[in-house]
Amino acid sequence: MEPKKTIFTERPALIEPEGSVARINFDIEESTEVVNQGEGQEAETRTVFLAHIVRVEQPLTVDRIKAALLEAGFDEYKAEEQAALTLLSEVQNGKPVGDEVALARRIALARINAYDQSDEVNGFAIGQVKTWLPAEKRAQLKQRFLTEQAHNVETSNLVFEELGVAVPLAPDAGLQMLDTLEFYAIQCYDRTASHKAAVAQLTDVSAILNYDYKAGYPEQPVFGE
Repeated sequence: MEPKKTIFTERPALIEPEGSVARINFDIEESTEVVNQGEGQEAETRTVFLAHIVRVEQPLTVDRIKAALLEAGFDEYKAEEQAALTLLSEVQNGKPVGDEVALARRIALARINAYDQSDEVNGFAIGQVKTWLPAEKRAQLKQRFLTEQAHNVETSNLVFEELGVAVPLAPDAGLQMLDTLEFYAIQCYDRTASHKAAVAQLTDVSAILNYDYKAGYPEQPVFGE
């Protein structure tokens, strides 16, 4: 879960100096806040702005900003993306604090990695259950189903401990499911690798930042429809 946003009465700038540190305001969104509502009176509202903030020692660097974001509770890829975005803004405002193309690539790669690790990619459905099995878990289940198959077990159970659900299925069906998942995982891995390679070849900052890193992934497998 991301940290709670701070409320501002005026739209904050991305970077605002505060002595020896800089306050970085990001993911800014406009909202409406009730400021006065007495009994029987019409509510008065005002426009406010919500933003995540971190404070970073100056001079700003990607590593310093990223460390502050990680300490604040943001995940690795969000921290990498926002740190590079912040420095890119500085470069585009004329400050010699980094290479524009290199920073844009870092942003795109962070987005690619985040999507690759998300539920949008890592997921499948079996009956009414939507979940995912990491590579290690798939290997463990394959060994289990092979052992049960060798002992003529007719019905096994696929247990999703985190969901508190057990799905009965034959070992043969379990092995077929795992084979499908393994092929799906390979396709996703290859697609992610191709996106990274494509970004590495781009030199136009706008093209890099607008790169469609979600394109080309296969549909998530569905079993037991």
